[in-house]
Amino acid sequence: MKKNYSFFKNASYALAGIKRALSESAFIIEFVIGICFILFALIYPFSLYEKAFLIAVILFVFAAECFNTAIESVVDLATNKYHKLAKDAKDLGSAGVFFTILIAILCWGVVLYKEFL
Repeated sequence: MKKNYSFFKNASYALAGIKRALSESAFIIEFVIGICFILFALIYPFSLYEKAFLIAVILFVFAAECFNTAIESVVDLATNKYHKLAKDAKDLGSAGVFFTILIAILCWGVVLYKEFL
């Protein structure tokens, strides 16, 4: 039997995930900084494409941090003891976040360089 799709029910799951992410100190820091950058992108007279691009890379960082938090939660559920594979999973999730932050810095740097120099 196929479940009925409910946009609002699925949206409530997403909002619960965002609420959970906002309980993580790393996400809060990235969120506050990211919102500042998003506001700057909206206020400054960048082209529509540049605004969309700059906001998208910030949202990409938020998504990566959510995935990382999900990985950490599942690992913590699976074991409370040290295991190399558990450490690897958590480290790889963190590396993913690190790479998305580097991508965001690169993208913002290119746009700002073009704009101001």
